[in-house]
Amino acid sequence: MSQIIELQSEGLEKHFQISIPASVIKDKTDQKVISLTARANMPGFRKFKSGSHITSKAMQVKQLQIRRQYEASIKK
Repeated sequence: MSQIIELQSEGLEKHFQISIPASVIKDKTDQKVISLTARANMPGFRKFKSGSHITSKAMQVKQLQIRRQYEASIKK
């Protein structure tokens, strides 16, 4: 799924490069947007009727999923 490459290791300081496939982020983001759109109450829209692109932008879903995948990679 994700790749972790150790770039540098000096004493207590370590540098890593973490690669997460775009398909993983897209799949997780799409699932979360669908879930949130069904429950979101957005100003200017009827209850639970906002578009998925509006919900995604308002809730910053992509950034959230990237952070979650990053944290999951670090725990390995």
